[in-house]
Amino acid sequence: MEESQTTHEDSADESLNSDDSYDEDELKKKHQRTHLKALSTLSRKYQSIKKAVDEDPMLFQDEIFSIEPLQGKLWPNTEMTCVVTFLPQGPYHYSCTAFCNVTCSEERLALNMTGQGRGPQAQLSITEMDIGDIFVNY
Repeated sequence: MEESQTTHEDSADESLNSDDSYDEDELKKKHQRTHLKALSTLSRKYQSIKKAVDEDPMLFQDEIFSIEPLQGKLWPNTEMTCVVTFLPQGPYHYSCTAFCNVTCSEERLALNMTGQGRGPQAQLSITEMDIGDIFVNY
């Protein structure tokens, strides 16, 4: 009888251990399902944003600096003139970086632009000017 009890206790221990491993496996599977569900949800959520980013040519945009042309093809041993326009909004220091994508290189070329805006710089050579009669409607 003792042998059967020992055998019964051993099998009870094994069944407990196997139940624990079953629970671990189930927890891992549940975690994997939760993870896949979260990835699926995020994928759907950001699908429209990804589409917009993929379709955007990401051309340079700035309120102070402008570059023309914004895109083009440049063949070897040729030149292209690009015009950078600086339109400051006040007497401040401005800086901006534009990037040029090169087809044969993974790295983009950086164009660092800086400018110092100046306040009004008017100088009058006439001390007095007669502009005639001025009519004001109110």
